[in-house]
Amino acid sequence: MSNRSMLYDSPIGPLCIRCDEIGITEISFDGTGNDHDTDPLLIKAAQILDAYFHGQSMQAILPVHLTGGTPFRYKVWKMLCDIPYGSTVSYLDLARKLSATMSAQAIGQAVHNNPVSILIPCHRVIGKNGSLTGFGGGLERKAFLLDMEKQNRVFDIHIEIHMEGGIE
Repeated sequence: MSNRSMLYDSPIGPLCIRCDEIGITEISFDGTGNDHDTDPLLIKAAQILDAYFHGQSMQAILPVHLTGGTPFRYKVWKMLCDIPYGSTVSYLDLARKLSATMSAQAIGQAVHNNPVSILIPCHRVIGKNGSLTGFGGGLERKAFLLDMEKQNRVFDIHIEIHMEGGIE
């Protein structure tokens, strides 16, 4: 499968959006990508990010193709998609949803490895005391995203997750 990429200029800095034939494979803060890729899936992801960052209400379905994760990570990434826009949940709360003995640190590792930042909303996971902890893009970006979501209308996006090997 060929990977394509697009550089997206966001209010929190340049984002690289990557996709393959199945769906979006990555949204990262690495700042690399092709400025002129016209792949329809990349354009759709950029339009969704535009609406998200401009506080515009939007309903959209976006296919995401997750690869290279473990069954546990896939499960956590799917849980992230269920955190409502403008809300937060703690690492410990997510751990308890899976198991009474699951550690918040295990959840933290899975969240940290989320390849599709923002649209799979890992920024909505916080410390059990409400503190902002851990975010690949930095805590300033995490705070910006959470504040922006609290100020804007509901943003409704359905992430259609396709996982390597069909694991769901």
